[in-house]
Amino acid sequence: YVCKEGGDRRKGMTPKIHFSSPKNKREYRAHNDYIDTNSFIQFLNILKQKNQDVDIMLEAKGKDDSLFRLVRYYEIPFTATSESGLSGNIKLNYEEAKRKTIEWWNIFKNGKIENGQYSNNNSKINDYLIDNGAGGTRKEAKEHGSGSGTQCVELPNDYIQEVFGLKNYGGFGNGKDYYIGVTNQYPNVFEKIEWQTGTILKPGDIVSMSSPSQPQYGHVVIIKAINGNKIQILDQWAGCGNVQDSEWTLDGNVLIQRNGTRRTIYGIARPK
Repeated sequence: YVCKEGGDRRKGMTPKIHFSSPKNKREYRAHNDYIDTNSFIQFLNILKQKNQDVDIMLEAKGKDDSLFRLVRYYEIPFTATSESGLSGNIKLNYEEAKRKTIEWWNIFKNGKIENGQYSNNNSKINDYLIDNGAGGTRKEAKEHGSGSGTQCVELPNDYIQEVFGLKNYGGFGNGKDYYIGVTNQYPNVFEKIEWQTGTILKPGDIVSMSSPSQPQYGHVVIIKAINGNKIQILDQWAGCGNVQDSEWTLDGNVLIQRNGTRRTIYGIARPK
């Protein structure tokens, strides 16, 4: 409608469009935390073909972080002025950001940019986290390979296969080393993050940590959701029947289970 000649009744004004992505297949009317980059680039290509400029308002639960994911994907050179230690979101010099966004859009319209380097908003991640949670349809504990049992590492093995189409060739080590093994094997898919003060957890992260009862093996979990320092965790262990979906508490570099067990975080394998 806005692209048709005479479609906008307010002549000379740039149309404003709200853009969002569905939370998941079942809750398609709810907003996702982030914007699906593939859908967004398709939408921009439509505007490009119509030679139509619009102002886009992103509707996403991730707020500023959803914008920064698009920034990283499309390599828009925004200028950062400060960083919030609470949210981890970079604050922008908005006038500079606006100017550079317009510059980028003009380059895009001229056909010099088609895609960014990568998409770190894989819609399959959200579906996996829901399907394997407490109310999901695939909540049984995972087991890959003969005699492997339902060890903790079998859950992220299933995760990388189902979401990213990858295999665990040769093993990624024990739970405490998993983030190293998977990022070394698939550096274009996962970013290796060594845990340090101020590191921010995100849904979809594979997190390696200590195990007080078995320090030689450690433990590995997948982050499902975050609410302040309350972290919803998916994990499993040998002999458990279902994937465990439970709330842990983040305290500095330690994740605390409901039973009081404290696990020191070593590092993260984060989907790009």
